[in-house]
Amino acid sequence: MEEDKAAQEEKSVRELMSELAADNRSLEWVSGYDIMQQTISWVNELKAGKIADFESSAADFLEKVKAGSQADILYNIACAYAVMSFQVPEKKEEYGAKAVSLLNRLAATDYFKSKPRLDNLMGDTDLDTIRNRQDFASFLERIKP
Repeated sequence: MEEDKAAQEEKSVRELMSELAADNRSLEWVSGYDIMQQTISWVNELKAGKIADFESSAADFLEKVKAGSQADILYNIACAYAVMSFQVPEKKEEYGAKAVSLLNRLAATDYFKSKPRLDNLMGDTDLDTIRNRQDFASFLERIKP
């Protein structure tokens, strides 16, 4: 019951944010914030084992991410793929490779040139499931300062 109430409140806030962004072009960043919050909630749900419709949700979020912008959202999607590489053993290789591919896409935009972002990457437990992959090691070599 408490979880339903929280979900309803979150939905109301998202709807309000969308209305604000639609009414005022200077508030377009609000829609990006909404997507960011959705991806954070989504990753947490995946870690809790709520993995139904993962691939379609991932595709929806990737569609919302514009090339060169909303990079933090793309990072969260990479984290989701890393989490799912553990949650769905039969897709471990596929999802792990996708996570690293998305991280490489971010690296191409100099996303990890920022020390706080690099520090976050190095300590992010969502990525623990892919840290032993060769392609992840190569990615880390590529972004070393």
